Amino acid sequence: MKNYKGEYEKKNPGETLGLVLVLLGVFCAVVLMFVRDYFATIGIILFLAGLLLLKYSKKKIVAEPADYEEIPEEIREYEFEIVDLRDQEVMTQAVPDPDYDRSAQDLEQAQLYNTRIYRYTFPVIEVTLAQESDEDPPAREIAVFGEGKLLGHVEDEDAVALRRLSRDEDAELRVIVQGGPYKVLIRQQDGAFESWQTTLEQGEEPFSGVIKVLKKVQAD
Repeated sequence: MKNYKGEYEKKNPGETLGLVLVLLGVFCAVVLMFVRDYFATIGIILFLAGLLLLKYSKKKIVAEPADYEEIPEEIREYEFEIVDLRDQEVMTQAVPDPDYDRSAQDLEQAQLYNTRIYRYTFPVIEVTLAQESDEDPPAREIAVFGEGKLLGHVEDEDAVALRRLSRDEDAELRVIVQGGPYKVLIRQQDGAFESWQTTLEQGEEPFSGVIKVLKKVQAD
């Protein structure tokens, strides 16, 4: 409830309890005293306790005014493929994954099943885009830079959408890279013997990268 000073008041629960005690005291002292004499004494005690509680519960609990501009938000993610990813530049950001050098037995003890473990991991790379030109219509290709180095390009419809999202001051742009040599400990059940079999497979895949845009939007 809002008072004339613009403050917001919440009802003090002590007032309700005090009123209940007063009414209960009156009931005991006036009605139940005819059943047992000691109800009169109990009624007086409850009545006085209720009055005291009402007296000390008069102080209002003032809450901060609600900020009606605070609208629930959620983070949405958008991904755009980077074409012509420059492996040499990407590798300058590579960090060896110690799990890659673990034996199959170690991986099994750690229960790292059915998950590709890449030789290299890549920290999230802060990204910048090439400056927007005055071309009309705008160019359908954007150069992507990470740590000041050209990583690749975003093209066509992705470029148009990425440019639009990047104009939002609250949008965060990051480059996510994955690929290279990997190993995976495959665990599957042998139907004939109803036992689990594990095999270690190794391979390599080309590096790939996406720009991930994180943007705050109003929740539905």
